[in-house]
Amino acid sequence: MNPWIGGLLGLWVGGPWGAALGVALTALWNRAQRNAKEEELRRDRETWERERTAGTSGPRTDNAPGMFAVAMMTLVAAVMKADGRATQSELRFVKEFLRQNFSEDFAKDALHALKELLKLNVPVDGTCRRIAAELNYSQRLELLHLLYGVAWADGVFDPGEERLLRNIADWMGVRAGDAASIAAMFRRQNAEARAREDAEDDYRILGIERGATDDEVRKAYRRMAMKCHPDKVAHLGPEFQRDAEVKFKRVNEAYERIKKSRGIG
Repeated sequence: MNPWIGGLLGLWVGGPWGAALGVALTALWNRAQRNAKEEELRRDRETWERERTAGTSGPRTDNAPGMFAVAMMTLVAAVMKADGRATQSELRFVKEFLRQNFSEDFAKDALHALKELLKLNVPVDGTCRRIAAELNYSQRLELLHLLYGVAWADGVFDPGEERLLRNIADWMGVRAGDAASIAAMFRRQNAEARAREDAEDDYRILGIERGATDDEVRKAYRRMAMKCHPDKVAHLGPEFQRDAEVKFKRVNEAYERIKKSRGIG
């Protein structure tokens, strides 16, 4: 068993579920490591240098894909239970996300781990702080983006979910403006909010106020595009890049709408 998983299990588990969860998380970890290895070897040096230059990198280890996979399913379980119950719509969202973005074997391992995690009360703050220490900033943004998708899956953003996601962002060391940007991406999908706050949310996605100058809009777009670019998670493997592409697309769409409304060429 990988020592990072062993440490988490020692923190989380005290009871009969320990062995089952250990098996599930170890399988998930190993699957993610295998899936990412070829891509990581090919692109690791290029990606690390780009992140170092941009100032968005965090500590790097060869275990990054496994850590990301385990962290992803741990926090997914926590968000699913934040409103007091895990709904079928949330489970369908997770299953569809895994089906569209990962191999059949990875999805099977991830759902097995999720089943065990939903039985436990995982200390989310400690998990997030470990994530902040082990995963780079772009990977943490990617996790937060997925978690907002889970919270919105049933069409209702529960206050308990909102509080937990704000705390997760804070514990993972995600800047408030970047967390607000991701929240705005999903708020646009809500029919009531869409009728009221479309334009405001476009600016929130870029992390600026509506009164920003055209030049500030351009600079904000470049900053956010750099943070959200799929290449930032390239060394995790191609599967993890697919959701990053969705987030990157939302940033570009917000910028295009702002440019059109302002007549920016």
